Amino acid sequence: MATVEGELRRDTASGTGVQGTNITISGMGRTYRGTSDPKGFFRVLVPPDRYSIEVSSRMAVLSDLSWIEPKNIEPVQGQCAQAQFIVR
Repeated sequence: MATVEGELRRDTASGTGVQGTNITISGMGRTYRGTSDPKGFFRVLVPPDRYSIEVSSRMAVLSDLSWIEPKNIEPVQGQCAQAQFIVR
């Protein structure tokens, strides 16, 4: 398995975590879901493949600190893809 993980922060990369936001990881005919915890973190186990990450909040944008393209991630066996979103 591979891991897609990240966090949702309020207003800035160092803002407080945003709890209860739904995360959808989808691609290649499969969909996986997770929810951010009280500190804003999420973690979803997926088989290695190509996916996109979607956040249920309409006001979420990818943080400047993220190094991935959320519409085209390819987590590798035993590794993780990480993303940080800012919720405004």
